[in-house]
Parts: sequence; structure tokens; C-alpha cells
Amino acid sequence: MKIHFGFAAFFLVLGCSSKSSSSDGGSSSVLAGTWSTPCTPEGDLASKTVIVILGSSYKETKTDYSASNCAAGSEDSALRTEASLSIGSAASAPEGATKLDLTGLRFFMTPKSDSAVSRYNTEANYGFTDWVKNREREITDVVVDDASGAQRKIYTIFKITGNTVCFGASDGESDGSADAKRKSLLETGNGCLTR
Repeated sequence: MKIHFGFAAFFLVLGCSSKSSSSDGGSSSVLAGTWSTPCTPEGDLASKTVIVILGSSYKETKTDYSASNCAAGSEDSALRTEASLSIGSAASAPEGATKLDLTGLRFFMTPKSDSAVSRYNTEANYGFTDWVKNREREITDVVVDDASGAQRKIYTIFKITGNTVCFGASDGESDGSADAKRKSLLETGNGCLTR
């Protein structure tokens, strides 16, 4: 399963000081708050990701828009991700990066426009043909084909510079599917988020 956090997305409350469950007791307060990407064109649509972190709660929403400037009212669809986060020790690379684990991943999809509903139903998106505008549907069991739950984890990294956070990027081998495959590159440019 390839999951792009994007940026990756997610934070409404600033200044939370709850401790994570990491081995070194790293505090999730360093990531607490609301982070967002700029509006980024992606083919026929544009997208924007918002990530909200509060304590060990991670919520990411990637919204696709029909307008290239992500104008309000042009929402096409939204993919929401929930997880628990745990901040670990310093990553071996790149310099200044910190380990971050996301567990208990859950995924939800919402068509936001009539055209998205029509497209989803015609294409049987995620195996469903009864999509309804603005009705969220959990798709975790469709996108995570693993009864053991092992694929509901992402092993990644992050680095904060000023008001910008960049999370781990997949490079083919370091896909984040296991600790030994922890992402070792950072997103750049529009893949990073600001608060």
C-alpha cells in the first residue's frame, strides 16, 4: 500500500504539550497545530492538504478542487486520514530529522461535487456505486488489504525549519512500510506544510 502524506497532510490547536508514546518520550507538542500546503495543480484538479495534530492525534485532509486556485465552492472531493502519532529519536538521515510513526491508520473519502459523485459511481470508486455528495465513507478496509493491521502503520520522519514542516518522502526502497524501510528523504517545495 502506498500512502502519500501530504502534504500530507493537519492541526487545529497550537501549543499542546501531551507526551507521545515514543521510546524516548518525545513530545508531540513540537508538531501541535494546523499545517497546510499551498494550492497545487495536479492534472485536471488542484489540491490542498491540511494536517491537524493535537496530542497524539493526527488528522490529515487532502481536498481536491476543480478551480486551479482552490477557491471555496470548487471542492471536488476530500480524502481524510486519521492516525495516532508517536515521535521517536533523531533519524539517522537527513540531518536534523526526527523519527515519526503513524499507527491505527483510517481513511475516509467524501465526494464534494455532483461531478465527483457521478465519476465515483460510474467508476465504482473503491468498489462502491452508491456515493452521495458530501457523505463521508470509510474506505480503510478497501485501501488496506491486511487483516493483521501491519499496513495500518507508517514509519516516517519529519523536520521543522521555522514555520515549515517537511515529512518523509518515498524513494522506492524506503517506503515507510516497516521500521527497516523508514522513509529517509524529506518532501520538498509544495510537499511541505506551513503553520
